[in-house]
Amino acid sequence: MSTLFVNNLSTASGTNITLASGKQLDATAGTFVPPAGHIVQIVTHRNGDLPQQNSSSFTEISSNYRATITPKYSNSKILINATVNINPHCAANTIFLWKLMRSTAGGSFADLANVTDGNTGNRLPVSSGGSGRRLNGHDTNDQQPLQWHAIDTPNTTSAVTYSPYFKQETSGTNTVYFGHSSNNNSNWGNQSYFQATIMEIKV
Repeated sequence: MSTLFVNNLSTASGTNITLASGKQLDATAGTFVPPAGHIVQIVTHRNGDLPQQNSSSFTEISSNYRATITPKYSNSKILINATVNINPHCAANTIFLWKLMRSTAGGSFADLANVTDGNTGNRLPVSSGGSGRRLNGHDTNDQQPLQWHAIDTPNTTSAVTYSPYFKQETSGTNTVYFGHSSNNNSNWGNQSYFQATIMEIKV
């Protein structure tokens, strides 16, 4: 095996540098630097834990729902998408809120930096999640989706862990079932997974 030492590659003519058919460029022992806007890495997480919650303050839904990525570049953008179905038993007009929180290098969980337009007033920022209430005609089998979508800049190459948090309006709180119906039967009772995809984007 021969080793080729070179600082720059260019074409003798034209604009393309090609590999011979059946050959591949293996960069696993080093680092391939992608151009800005390209995906550096993707982490996926899927968990079938069946937590339930009844809280009027933001509380982690389940530690089993945590998903971790270790950025290769300190200035990368991190794109997080996650979803789980819920069966809420709070009162009909009870608002519930959900958001993502972040832990860096095993530290405490904290809010993601929220991008605002300066006109939010006193409203609670939940740019990584949302707000809602239970659907009309609700029963013990009904599921409705929660989705988390966030663009984060953690400014680190240490491990970054994201976890979903949830809370209900103080009046009318009751149990909310995540990833499963409260009704446990084989006809209309159902179970689903928490699923998350995290992408590192080169800047």
